[in-house]
Amino acid sequence: MLTLFRQNTISSVVALLLVSVVIKIDVIIHPPLMTTLGSFNEGIFFKWEWLSMFYKQSPQIYMLLSVIGNIGLGFWLNYKINEEKLFPRKSYLPGLMFILISSLLPVYSIFSFCAVANFLICMAMFKVMTLANISRPRSAMFDIGMYLGIAMLFYTPSVFIILIIPFVVLLFRTFLIQELLAFLLGLFTPFYFVFAWLFNKGGINTIFAKQITQFKLPVQLIEMPKVAIISGLLVILGIYSLFLLNKDATKNVMNIRKKWNAILIHVFLAIIMGSFSLFFPSTPWIIALTPFCILLSHAFQQNNEKYNSFTFLSIVLVLIVVQWVF
Repeated sequence: MLTLFRQNTISSVVALLLVSVVIKIDVIIHPPLMTTLGSFNEGIFFKWEWLSMFYKQSPQIYMLLSVIGNIGLGFWLNYKINEEKLFPRKSYLPGLMFILISSLLPVYSIFSFCAVANFLICMAMFKVMTLANISRPRSAMFDIGMYLGIAMLFYTPSVFIILIIPFVVLLFRTFLIQELLAFLLGLFTPFYFVFAWLFNKGGINTIFAKQITQFKLPVQLIEMPKVAIISGLLVILGIYSLFLLNKDATKNVMNIRKKWNAILIHVFLAIIMGSFSLFFPSTPWIIALTPFCILLSHAFQQNNEKYNSFTFLSIVLVLIVVQWVF
C-alpha cells in the first residue's frame, strides 16, 4: 500500500482521498464536547460567536466541513513539501501521514482559530525556505511578517515563532536591516488595521483584556486512555524520525539540510505553542502535529520496507484502537 503513496500519480490522489474519507468517518460521527474546545473561536481582539452557535446546533455538519478543510490542508502540505524538494522524489506520503495523525482524535480535525493560525504559520515557514533562491527578499519578508501577524491575531502564542523567525531566516541568507524592517512592517500591518477598527468602534480601552487568556497551561487531561496510547506512539515515532533524519543528514545538499533544520525549529516551537489550553489535548495541538507529520514522513523514505511497513501498520493499529475500541 505504501508503494502506491510513494508515486506521484492520479491513482495516489484517488487513494489518498478514499483513505481520508474512511478514517475521517469516526471524526464526523463523534464530534468532541463543546466544553473541551476552550476558546476555539476567540482571538486577541475578536470572537466569532456564530462559530460556537453553529457547532452547538449542528456538530456533525460542522465536523464535516472541518474535515473537508483538514483534508485540503493535507493536500496543500503535501504539495508544498514536494515543491521544496525535501525528499528525493515526489510522493503523497506527507499528505497520508498528516491525514492519519490528525485523525487520531476528533479535536485535531476541527476548524478553529488555532487551525487558521497553523495554516498561516506554515505559509510563513515555507516562504522562509524560499529566501535563498528569490530575487526580491524584501517582499518575501513582508509577506512572512504579514502571515505571522495575522496568525497572532487568531492565536496569541504564535508570538513564540515570531520571536525566533529572524534566526531561522539566518539559516538561508544574511539578514539585512532593510529586510528586517520589511518583516516588521508586514508584522504590524494587521495590527494597524485592527487598532483602527477598534478605535472607530470605541473599544480601544478593552483590547488588552483578552491577551493573557490564551497563555494558560492545561489543567485537565481528557480521554486519558487514548491520550496515553497516542502520546506513546508519537514519542516513539518522533525519536525514530529524528534518528533517521540525523543518519541521512550528510546525504542531503546544504540547502536541503537548512530546510530540515528550519522544520526541526518549527517542530520544537510548535510543541510549545500547542500546549496552551485549559484542556489537553485540544485545538492548539494541531499546530504541533503539522510539522511533526513532515518529520514523520521522512521516516518512510528509507529503503527498508520491513521497517516502513511496521511503522505504518503501527499507526493504523493505534488509529483503529483509539477510534473504535475506546
